[in-house]
Amino acid sequence: MSASTAVRRRAERPLPASRQRGAIGLFGILTLLCGLLFTALAIDAGRLWMERRQLQSIADLAALEAAGTIGCAANMTEVLAAAQTAAARNGYQGDLAQSPNRVEVGKLQTVSGERQFIAGAASEAVHVLATQSVQASLLLGGLIGKQVLLSVEATARAEPAQATFGAGSYLLRVSATGKDANLLNLLLGGLLGSSLSLDVASYQGLANANVTLLQLLQVNATVGSVEELLNANLTIREVIDMTRGAVILHDSGLSTVIGALDSLLMNTVNALDLRLGDVLSVTTPVTDAAANLGINVLDLITATLMVANKNSAISLPLGINIPGLVNLSADINIIQPPQIAVGPAGRDANGNWCTEAKTAQIEVGATTFINVLGLATVDLKLGVQVAQGTAHLKSLVTQPGAAQAVIGATPGIASVTLTNQAGTGPATVSLLFNLIDLARIGINLPIQPGNATDLNYDIGTPIADKLPITQSVSSSLGESLENALKSPDALNVELLVIPGLGELLKLLSLGLIDLDDILDAVVNTVLSPLLGMLGEALLDPLLKLLGIQLGGLDVTLHDIQYKGGAQLVI
Repeated sequence: MSASTAVRRRAERPLPASRQRGAIGLFGILTLLCGLLFTALAIDAGRLWMERRQLQSIADLAALEAAGTIGCAANMTEVLAAAQTAAARNGYQGDLAQSPNRVEVGKLQTVSGERQFIAGAASEAVHVLATQSVQASLLLGGLIGKQVLLSVEATARAEPAQATFGAGSYLLRVSATGKDANLLNLLLGGLLGSSLSLDVASYQGLANANVTLLQLLQVNATVGSVEELLNANLTIREVIDMTRGAVILHDSGLSTVIGALDSLLMNTVNALDLRLGDVLSVTTPVTDAAANLGINVLDLITATLMVANKNSAISLPLGINIPGLVNLSADINIIQPPQIAVGPAGRDANGNWCTEAKTAQIEVGATTFINVLGLATVDLKLGVQVAQGTAHLKSLVTQPGAAQAVIGATPGIASVTLTNQAGTGPATVSLLFNLIDLARIGINLPIQPGNATDLNYDIGTPIADKLPITQSVSSSLGESLENALKSPDALNVELLVIPGLGELLKLLSLGLIDLDDILDAVVNTVLSPLLGMLGEALLDPLLKLLGIQLGGLDVTLHDIQYKGGAQLVI
């Protein structure tokens, strides 16, 4: 047997048991260490997941609370304070204002189907980035001291409580007698460029019907969002047709309302266009958030027609003609159209009110020609100019079982003028078939503007059953011009002194005619009652239907919507 063969045989023999004990012990130690490492890894992975999840919850709550402070604008100090307070309340030890943490305000946009946050572009949403340094390992952390930085992000969109309201609203202003309906037919017919013959029931149906921006959007196939709808150029016919579709979508059983809108469509002649955003002043951070707020149909149609006819003089064929005495016509000029307000309470970053409704700024004129038995004639045009009244949403608080809104209202300043028909000079009284001017007539009717007043609205639930609610603020003049206009004290009469005229008239009439008697008869018997009639039959109801009171203001709260203040979106 060779030596190499002997060595090989010895190597193939199993080792004695006493010599194998060391190898088994080492293998056991290695197995135990691997088990401990895997256990530590599982514990640390779970711990880090829980730490990250808790940090994500903190970021979510911070973003939600910060977004809840946004109305139509964001105050960065308030946003950051709200985010930090919410984070600390939920156990966060860091400072969200300290880098690498961030709290940002911006807007949302969708790119290729993915929602993205764009910082600084608007006051629509709040983005929070929160970090926290934790031990990398509970078992090894004490040995190696390694830390890991957890980082999470959250974005919340502001969805503040918001309201729809109108200043000088036309809601339920159609009298049961039909007088207002006849005047509305003249007014809206003139704005449409045609004629109307709607009855009281039709107007009252329009005044009681509501639509939403979402319904208007659903029947308009050309736009995809509320913002696009508000910015789209639309004709009068398109707005009326869209409103009709929204009414059918809401309640197809409203046959009276649908029939009235059909009549408006058939009588629409003017092809004027407008932006719906000029009618509805929507100031929410996200216009889509206002999609479900109710908008009164009669308000919407009337305001739309007035916006489209801005700076256009409209003649109203009143058909009032008293043979031998009066021929009456009227005209209206819309200087600034009204706006219906939709949005949250408070002021923006520049200190302006976020949500503000406006009445129309208009000029209304009534032209008359009076003939008193051929002895005297009166040439006059009674005009009323009214600046815009405004109403702004100061506060809106919603809570279970109730809601409270405060709307600040300021009536527009008004003035009354009296000129000749041409508007080139004062109204005049002339004698002998306009051969001789006897007197000039002016108006002495100071109209004090109403003071700015806070109107408080307390609404129970369900809110939809409690609204609309109208409140008014007015000056000492009250609601009517009738009594003021028919008073002789409202007129300034300047007698034109013509030497020898009085004596000549007495001589020609054998002493039966006296200038003072003629002037007294014209002012007290004819002119003052006529002005009172104009106030009662024309100016008061016409201004009222236009949503205007002289020195006063009506504010109608139509709808309130509350979604909870904010919503997580990313």
